[in-house]
Amino acid sequence: MKEFILLRHISLVLVIAFGLVLVLSGSALAADSNQGAKVYRQWCGTCHGDRGQGLTEEWRATWPKSKQNCWQSKCHAANHPPEGFIFPKEVPAVVGPDTLAKFGTAQDLYAYIRATMPIWNPNMLSDDQYRAIAIFLVEANYSERGLSPPASLDQDLASVPLHPTAEPVATRVPILPWIGLVALPLLIGLGVGIWLWRRSAS
Repeated sequence: MKEFILLRHISLVLVIAFGLVLVLSGSALAADSNQGAKVYRQWCGTCHGDRGQGLTEEWRATWPKSKQNCWQSKCHAANHPPEGFIFPKEVPAVVGPDTLAKFGTAQDLYAYIRATMPIWNPNMLSDDQYRAIAIFLVEANYSERGLSPPASLDQDLASVPLHPTAEPVATRVPILPWIGLVALPLLIGLGVGIWLWRRSAS
């Protein structure tokens, strides 16, 4: 009887521990997928828009009144302060139809933004931040087309086309939740099997 109680407790602890691992790993996956959006908002969104729409009048209209004219004297005009910079009159959209047309792959996009952005201090971010931005933009543009990004996006940017013509065969699927769906019943079955074996042996 004591062995049965011990086995039951061990099985329960294993199931709870495995469930916690799945919850925590799921949270980590969600955090990873949101990292690019956070970096984009912090470093790119002001110029390229909160939805990647570019520096439109509608987007600038959401700014404080005193900040809406980026090109006024002593702001981002030619006579900007020493720590400032000249702001371009046109900032392109980076999400949506016909955007990022000059880039063939996610690697091309990553290399470009790493070498040239942000405009006032290129290459100031970490490689991980530039990579996160590139992945975020790829995901956003695939989503605009109603597609899922290829499974290789996290591992190999060069293999991911920016302008796919059809649904990729292999889409990104979170692996850990699927492992959990398989492993959890196995753990429960193992616990029940041990319990039945012990019961029949006693």
